[in-house]
Amino acid sequence: MRAFFTPTGRSRRHYRDLVAQFDPLLELMDDPQTLSKRDDAISRWSVGEQLEHIAKVDGKIFEAIEALLADPSEGTGTPVRLARVLLLLGRFPRGRGKSPKALVATGIDLGQVRSMLEQRRDSWRVFGPRLPEVVASRARAPHPSLGDFNALQWLRFAQIHIRHHRLIIDDIRS
Repeated sequence: MRAFFTPTGRSRRHYRDLVAQFDPLLELMDDPQTLSKRDDAISRWSVGEQLEHIAKVDGKIFEAIEALLADPSEGTGTPVRLARVLLLLGRFPRGRGKSPKALVATGIDLGQVRSMLEQRRDSWRVFGPRLPEVVASRARAPHPSLGDFNALQWLRFAQIHIRHHRLIIDDIRS
């Protein structure tokens, strides 16, 4: 592994976009009517369940990145072709992916969802100085269906995943 990597403008932009998405999500938590809103033509989950799923997935992604940065070993796996395309394009097609059972929204207490989202936001906010480590890391962790991601790919995945669900929320609300 090279001694030091500098985050590119693109990796900084992905990070800033990821962090910026949390405050609008948390604002939604203040409106019980919005949280219960659902449109089965768009998604089988309500706005509140979308937020729960975001919080659960983002927590797992953050844990994966932290573990990768703690382990300096080189990984050998790579993302599958579809994952490389998704990471490059920066978006997921709707209705194609299936969440692992542990990350499916189950309708947990919305106060708990708020707390999880606040924790994720606060964790990411202080993470910025670690971007050089993220870029330099060659360790990999498996995604349940998309192959092995390095820390930078996981960061990008988190940004895309949250934006994907924010767009679904926007459509449910309109």
